[in-house]
Amino acid sequence: MFEEGEIVLLDGGFGTTLEDVFGKNISTPLWSAALTEKEPETVIAAHLQFLEAGSRVILTSTYQCSFETFDRAGYTHSEAIALMHKVVQLAAEAKTRFLHLHHDIKPSDVKVALALGPFGATLPPPAQEFDGFYPPPYGPMGYTSDRVNTNAFSKDRSEDEDTAIVALTQFHLERLRVFESDPKIWNLVDCIAFETVPLAREVKAIRKAIGALSSSVDSTHSPGTVSAVTGLKSWWISTVWPDARHPQESEPGSDRLSVPDVINALVGNHSPTNPLPFGIGVNCTQLEYVPRIVREFRIALSASLPTFAPSARSSHSDEHGDSKKLSLILYPNGGAKYDPISQSWLQPSTSPNSSHSSNGASNWANALVDIARTELESKAWKCVIIGGCCKTGPSDIRMLAECCGVIRGE
Repeated sequence: MFEEGEIVLLDGGFGTTLEDVFGKNISTPLWSAALTEKEPETVIAAHLQFLEAGSRVILTSTYQCSFETFDRAGYTHSEAIALMHKVVQLAAEAKTRFLHLHHDIKPSDVKVALALGPFGATLPPPAQEFDGFYPPPYGPMGYTSDRVNTNAFSKDRSEDEDTAIVALTQFHLERLRVFESDPKIWNLVDCIAFETVPLAREVKAIRKAIGALSSSVDSTHSPGTVSAVTGLKSWWISTVWPDARHPQESEPGSDRLSVPDVINALVGNHSPTNPLPFGIGVNCTQLEYVPRIVREFRIALSASLPTFAPSARSSHSDEHGDSKKLSLILYPNGGAKYDPISQSWLQPSTSPNSSHSSNGASNWANALVDIARTELESKAWKCVIIGGCCKTGPSDIRMLAECCGVIRGE
């Protein structure tokens, strides 16, 4: 899907761009999908701004889309399906318009990624994509303000944890099937982005959901043909690291999961029913935390996947000649931090790597490109996909494009 040694530009924070650049109020359960029905041209215009800035992968504004969020926004089940499909169509329309204006760019150079947030993003405020306090059966308890919260099951509740993984698998599978069930919509999607995932058990559930979807699609194909999921849809999982730590506790009231724990959830025990993602990464996290996390990712991967180590993987390819290296996906925040309790953005960080610092997007972009180049030089990854998450806009992506210079790695 992407070339070996390539730096690929993703877009920026779509919801905050609608707020900050287009002046829209999207404080609804649907967030960035809120304008789909009544202001579709604004959605297309936002996608186009990112494409003109240099993005070659644009994320659909489906992050908070689910039957639960559409229900809270007042839509019926059938209306929810129609609008979720329309969100994809709007991104595809932006791609079409962009290509019409730029004949030198091939259609295959621009990808539409189906963006799917975690279960926690669909919960009523405060949303739980950063803390992962999921109510049963999805977790041990929902968030409460009057007692200590936990997002981990105790060791004597292993059956409950298994039940939670099953419930989360069903949530993600049901949402995937909204798009896969309509061939016209599914064919508009080039890849799938599971993003801002706060829990290791949800990572495991996502992999199981993809495995189940792949199996169901394979069963509808003739022997020897390539299924829509396994052959044509690359997919990644990006995790979130508030305050440089993984959100999930190892046990109630105990330390957080380590990077090797998270990597094990991302790539361990792979099989046809528990497939490996095309890529893994970090998003919706402050940029200053990213270098250490990614370095530890690389070390843990070498231990978890023996063929991941550069010395073992440099010449390793599958039967089609494609590298089996994973890709790395990085789209950190621009600097401001979101407070889910007050549902507001806190003052931007004074870090020199904040896109809101005195040197603005230039420092942020340079720092992110430096990380990408360092990771490419490690020879550990097939390619590195970089962009921005919350509080990053088209100007930040334009600066990324300028900092990259030659997009293709050497």
